[in-house]
Amino acid sequence: MERALEQLYIPRAEDGKVDARGVSHQLLVPHRGRISRVSIRPTKSSTFDAHWKYFSQATPLALNVKKSAQDGQGHGQDEKTVKDRKRAEAREVRAQGGQAAATAKRVGVNKEFFRQLKAILRILIPNTRCKEVFLLALHTAFLILRTYLSVLVARLDGYIVKNLVTANGRGFLRGLGLWFALAVPSTYTNSMIRYLQSKLAIGFRTRLTRYAHDLYLSPKANFYRIINLDGRVESADQYITTDIARFCETLSALYSNIAKPTLDIIIFNYQLANAIGGRGLFGLFISYYLTGRILRAAAPAFGKLAAIEAKLEGDFRGAHGRLITNAEEVAFYNGSAIEESILNRAFKRLVKHVGSIYKVRVAYSMTEDFVLKYAWSAAGYGLIAMPRIYVLLQVLHSLDRGHYQSLPRPDDLSAHQPFYDLGSIKGRVTRGSEDVQLSHVPIVAPAPGVERGGEELVKDLSLRVQPGMHVLISGPNGVGKTAVARVLAELWPAFEGEMHVPDAKGTMFLPQKAYLTTGSLKEQIIYPHAVPQCSKTDAELMEILGAVHLAYVVEREGGFGARKTWTDVLSGGERQRFAFARLLYHAPRFGILDETSSAVSTDVEGLMYQAAKEKGITLITISHRPSLMRYHTHLLHLGGEANSWKLEQLEGSNEALSFEEEIKQLKNQLRDVEKWEKRVEVIKKELSPKA
Repeated sequence: MERALEQLYIPRAEDGKVDARGVSHQLLVPHRGRISRVSIRPTKSSTFDAHWKYFSQATPLALNVKKSAQDGQGHGQDEKTVKDRKRAEAREVRAQGGQAAATAKRVGVNKEFFRQLKAILRILIPNTRCKEVFLLALHTAFLILRTYLSVLVARLDGYIVKNLVTANGRGFLRGLGLWFALAVPSTYTNSMIRYLQSKLAIGFRTRLTRYAHDLYLSPKANFYRIINLDGRVESADQYITTDIARFCETLSALYSNIAKPTLDIIIFNYQLANAIGGRGLFGLFISYYLTGRILRAAAPAFGKLAAIEAKLEGDFRGAHGRLITNAEEVAFYNGSAIEESILNRAFKRLVKHVGSIYKVRVAYSMTEDFVLKYAWSAAGYGLIAMPRIYVLLQVLHSLDRGHYQSLPRPDDLSAHQPFYDLGSIKGRVTRGSEDVQLSHVPIVAPAPGVERGGEELVKDLSLRVQPGMHVLISGPNGVGKTAVARVLAELWPAFEGEMHVPDAKGTMFLPQKAYLTTGSLKEQIIYPHAVPQCSKTDAELMEILGAVHLAYVVEREGGFGARKTWTDVLSGGERQRFAFARLLYHAPRFGILDETSSAVSTDVEGLMYQAAKEKGITLITISHRPSLMRYHTHLLHLGGEANSWKLEQLEGSNEALSFEEEIKQLKNQLRDVEKWEKRVEVIKKELSPKA
C-alpha cells in the first residue's frame, strides 16, 4: 500500500517505449487492501495514421480556397477574375462557418451519421479478439436467455391459471413452485444484462477516453492547441469527461434496447409460425404493414372496431337474454341443442372479432414500443452525442498533424501588411539541434477565429544561442518576451522562417507561475519524472535543495515522502525555488526561464543562477531585474518602433553593469518618494476625526 502511494506506475521500458506485449506502464491501484496492476497500452502512431482517413473527410476550407485560387491562376484567368473568385469563396467559407461546426449541426440518421458511427466503432471495437467483442457476445447470450425465460414464464402463467380455474390444487402448487424456481435465473439474467451493459459502457469509455487522451496529450501539445490555437471545439474537457461517458452509456443501452425487442419479434414470429404456418405468418406480416398504414392515415379505426365489438357483445348478451326470457317455450320444444348452437355462433363471432382486435393491438403496441419507447429514445441520445464525439476526435487528429482552422485574407488588408493565419503556417522547425537558433521568425500571438489573423509582437527575429552564451531578454510589459519562450517551446507556431531547437531532454522551460504537482516532496523536485525514474539519491537531492536554500523544508515538512497541498504550504518564494531545483535536477543543456525568481531575494537569486551555470546549463532568461545582467553574456532588448529588437553583448564587468542599471532604477523610484509622502499626509488628514 505504501508503495502504491509512492509509485503511481511502473515503467515497463525506458523512454516511454512499450514491451513485447505493447505495455508501456503498469498503474498501481489500491483495491481492498491489495495492489492491483493495470497495464496501459498506448495507442500506436500507426493506428492514428490508419484512422486519419476516417476523420479527414472534411478538408479544411482554407485549403479548398487556396487550391481553387491556384486553379484559377493556372488557367490563365486575369487578375480581376481571380480576385472576384477569391471573394466569392471567402464568403462561402464565412457562410459555412467551418466544416467541423457544420458537421456537428447537421444531425440526422443519414449516410454521414453512419459514416461517423463506423469511424468511432473502429476505435471502440478495434478487432474481433478484444474484450468488448466478448462482452457483446455474452450480453447477446443473456438477452436470448431472457427472451427464452419470458416464453417459459408466459407458458407457466397459462399453466397456473388453467389449474386455478379447474381447481387443481396439486397442479397449482406445482406451477407456483416452478414460478419461484424460474424467478432465480430470471432475476440473475436481468441483473447480468444490466451489469454487462454497464461493463460494455465502461469498456467503450475506457477505449475512447484513452484514445482521446493519447491524441489530446500527445507530444505535440494538442491540449494547448485546441484551447489556445483552434476554435472548432470549445470546452474539450467537457467532451472528454462528460460527452464521451454519455455517448458510451447511450451506445451500450441502444444495443440492449434494440436487440431485446428484435429478439422478441423473432421468437414471437417463430412461435406464431409453428401455430399458423409459414403462409399465415406471411399474411400476418402483411396485416402488420397494412395496420401501420391505417394507423397513420386513420386513427379512428379503433373506434369502429370497438363499436363492432360492442355490437357482438350485445348480440351475445341478447342471445342469453332471449333464452332466459323464453326458457319455458324452449324447454317445451326441447330446443336446447339449437339454442346452444346459436349461443356458440354468437360467442364465436365475438371471440373472432376480439381476436382480430388483439392482433391489431399487438402490432400497434410492438411498433409503438419498439420505435417510440426504445429505438427513438436511445437513438435520439446517441444522435446528439455521437457527432460531438466525432468532431472532438476529428479536431484532435487534425491538430496532431498541425492542421488548424483557417480563415481567408481580409479584402481590406493591403498587400504589404502581413497576415498570420493558423491555416497557412510556413515556418520550419528542426529538432535535435546543438543550439537554439531563430532565423527570420516573427513572434506572433495567434488569434484563432479572428478575421484579421494573429498579432505580430516581434518582427523578423534572428537569434542564435550557443552553449555557454547566456541571454537576458528584457523590455517593457506586453512587447512579447514570454511569447518568445512560447515559440521556442512550440506552444505557438513559427509562422515564417526557420527554427532549430534541441530535443525535449535538451531544453527545460520554467514558466512565470511555479507549478506544484499532487504528490510527495520528492516529486516536487523531480517533476515531470515519477519516483521510479528518479536517478539521484536523497543526499544528492538535499545538495540540490541546498543550492536553492530549501534544505530546511525537508525537515520542516517531515521528509521527502511527505504529501501535502504544497500550494498552501509553501510561500511564493519557496515555490519558485522548487521550480529552480527542478532545473538543477534535470540539468538540461538549455534552461529558458520566464520571471522564475521574481519573488526570490536578490542574494539567493544570484546563488541559484550561479549554480545553474556551474552545472553547464545555458540560460535564456526573461526578467525585468537589472541585477541578473552579471550572470548573462548577451542582452536581447525587445520593444521600440515597429516591433523591433536589439541583441548586444554585455561588455566589461557584467556585475558593474547590473549595479549601474539597478542604481538607475532605484533613482527613478526615489523621485516618486516625495509625491508618495504628500499623498500619505492627505490620507492621514482625511482619516483623522474632525473636531
